[in-house]
Amino acid sequence: MRLNVRLEDIDDELMFKRVHIRYGDKNFTTPVKASFKNARRTGINEIYRSFTLETLDKCIKDESFERTKNQKLNSDRTPDINIVVSDYASLEDIDDRHLEALSDMQYSYSDLIVTPTWSKLLKKPKEVDEEVVDRFLNFTNRFIDNIETLNNKSILGLIPSKIPRIYLDRIISNYYCRGITSFAIDFDGRSVASNKSWLRKFYKTISGPDYNLLEQSFVYSLNSNEGKFVKRATEIIAADFIGTGFGVDVIGSMNHINPRFRPIPKTGMQIAPPENSLRLFNKESYGYLRKTLTELSESGINNRTELKVQNIQEQYSEMLNIQSMLSEENTIVPYMSTKPLLGETIDDIKKLRQDTRPRN
Repeated sequence: MRLNVRLEDIDDELMFKRVHIRYGDKNFTTPVKASFKNARRTGINEIYRSFTLETLDKCIKDESFERTKNQKLNSDRTPDINIVVSDYASLEDIDDRHLEALSDMQYSYSDLIVTPTWSKLLKKPKEVDEEVVDRFLNFTNRFIDNIETLNNKSILGLIPSKIPRIYLDRIISNYYCRGITSFAIDFDGRSVASNKSWLRKFYKTISGPDYNLLEQSFVYSLNSNEGKFVKRATEIIAADFIGTGFGVDVIGSMNHINPRFRPIPKTGMQIAPPENSLRLFNKESYGYLRKTLTELSESGINNRTELKVQNIQEQYSEMLNIQSMLSEENTIVPYMSTKPLLGETIDDIKKLRQDTRPRN
């Protein structure tokens, strides 16, 4: 089955898009928040797995171990479009046997295939050079070759936000030549708008005359950061959710990156303790309210999983509202201007939209 992507509406002034995506008899409309099993169904179900060389080696040599891994993947599926996101979390090169095991498991339980994230390969951004990019493309192309021998499932090309802009065109061109025209950006635990010039370069490239993909593709965000609370702040902008305004069609269901060590910040920017930084989405402001477990329990939310489910439900409800407005209005700027936390973010989104308009 092939992926069918149809742009239905795009805001005149912002990068909010309404895109209809169909895969066989399954479909959804963007902007949308991906979900996970036991959360509200949103049309797309995200499953994440990290594999080491040792894990894959055990899958090859131990049938019962591989079967257990398969059973767990299958148990996380839903009737929606399932996307299994895999990470090869080892420094060693991956040989053909282990790559085949990885691609077989991902293929078996995923409707749309996302090429792996290869996190260890890109661990240090300052060390990403030609050699690292060569290895990234080698691993990725070999993975695609394995997937294509199995059948004809559609593939999303993974683009790490750690890749310097000088290599973006090379990576996009590689995917384009392989017939891959939709992308998953791994934000690696940072916010969607943390590097606006990099994002501008990405959209200018895919919307430029060489590819002309802005209206033919969709963009999925992985590992986008929700935002960090500073001392005494009771609410912060929902940095992952507002990615929909920066051209992201599907927001991944969760951030799978472990929290980074945070050095002591400069005076006046003390970071709040993690236990006081639970986030409850507020659709009236497009922010996250800082809550403690005690405060959440008073409203019927008893643990972090229930909080994730609540946020997905609220964000999905608001995205349905955005979808409706995009189909009825030329621009939703007036509505977005009522969200008190957006502020200059609206101007940033406007600028991105201007920069990606087709040139006559």
